[in-house]
Amino acid sequence: MIRDYSLLLRALSVALGVAYLLALPASPYAASPAIKGLSIALLAALPWVSRPIAGRGLLSAALAASSVGDVLLDIDPERLFVAGLCAFLAAHVVYTVLFVRNAGTPRRVLLAAVLICAAAVSFWIVPSTGALKIPVAIYICAIVAMTISALRSRFGGRVPAGALLFLASDSLLAIAKFRTQIPARDYLVWGTYYAAQYLIATGVLD
Repeated sequence: MIRDYSLLLRALSVALGVAYLLALPASPYAASPAIKGLSIALLAALPWVSRPIAGRGLLSAALAASSVGDVLLDIDPERLFVAGLCAFLAAHVVYTVLFVRNAGTPRRVLLAAVLICAAAVSFWIVPSTGALKIPVAIYICAIVAMTISALRSRFGGRVPAGALLFLASDSLLAIAKFRTQIPARDYLVWGTYYAAQYLIATGVLD
């Protein structure tokens, strides 16, 4: 029965994630925040209908915070940008705690690549963020810490892959917002972001 609920939540989450992607040309529309938020909120419920694991509360909290951030940024991406950023900052901090508590063998080559790429993107983007320099810089540190802790965790390949996709998604969003337009930005950002959350959630649980 537990497995049935888990599969149902995963299927519903994927369906909503795909629906949000396909409906991007119609944005903004009334149901958009609900579809976007629920796609991740359903993943936040997964730890409670799956087999018990250590840290399931942390995993659920990180996904729930992400869902809040999704809703805020979908309602008003300009006026609620800092609030949404704070929600995702909280998610990254919780993810980092979860991954640090489950440390494993570090993937040294990937760690070095992440640090080099993150530093390069940061030096390019941060000077263009104006009054948002400090919150953006703090957020970059948080997501890089989350990615590094995922690469050092004992979890299988899905979790590090998800963390890298999360970093890629946020990098695309930041580049498009503060530096230059990216073709098909919304599709790329949502596709990599949703895949990241799904891989992290299922990777930890499985």
